[in-house]
Amino acid sequence: MHFDKPILLVGPMGAGKTTIGQALAQKLQVSYIDNDDLIITTMRQQYPGITIPEIFARWGESFFREQERACLQSIVTPRPFPYQVIAGGGGIVGPSANRALIKDYTFCLYLDLAVEEQYARVKGDTNRPMLKAPDVMERIKELYAQRDPLYREVAAAIIDTNASVTEVVARCLKALERLQAEN
Repeated sequence: MHFDKPILLVGPMGAGKTTIGQALAQKLQVSYIDNDDLIITTMRQQYPGITIPEIFARWGESFFREQERACLQSIVTPRPFPYQVIAGGGGIVGPSANRALIKDYTFCLYLDLAVEEQYARVKGDTNRPMLKAPDVMERIKELYAQRDPLYREVAAAIIDTNASVTEVVARCLKALERLQAEN
């Protein structure tokens, strides 16, 4: 399979964007990048050792979203694009500018996951600033309610990720074959 746009994976925390992205890129024999990793690499040029929670704590979510957009734009707009499979952060769909980039410049797969399974996968993860809340399950429900319509808005296909990595990658490939045939 060859695509004239990069494949972007979006979805909630714990849906498997990084794991599925790496496995999908390997299966397609194409390049891969995690947009959050690019943000960190870019920020560490000026602030060595900085982490995503530190970016949130120091400058806030709005600043992080600006960095997220700049990094996303840098990898989806040049031709040829440098990466063919991209894992986006959970909140990448929030800003309308990001959604426009996603719709115009990517084949977007929404990796969907039930709230209960999200909780099971991320409940002990301290590297997720959006989960800093007294009740993590309630926060996950709130984020899902806010973001699910936005994920659906940008998605070319919706993939249920409550399965093994192998099965989810197979679902992604089937959706990509369908998208390729339509374009």
